[in-house]
Amino acid sequence: MKFSANLGFLFRELSLVEAVKAAAAAGFAAVECHWPYETPAATLRAALSAARLPLLSINVRPGDRASGDFGVAAIPGREEEAR
Repeated sequence: MKFSANLGFLFRELSLVEAVKAAAAAGFAAVECHWPYETPAATLRAALSAARLPLLSINVRPGDRASGDFGVAAIPGREEEAR
């Protein structure tokens, strides 16, 4: 059986790049994450490639969580923000 590491819950004390490395070292077959948007895509891609792990899923941008947003992809008028 193979498992993916949800980096939104595991290895939270590490940067996203370091969490990818930790997931590989722990034997996970893939990773998923909540909001990777603070890490440049090329940086994350390089870390995944080096670790030989696929990224299975990511969440859409959450929006302004302090104002109660929890994902903007389904809010009319905020399509560009979601992209």
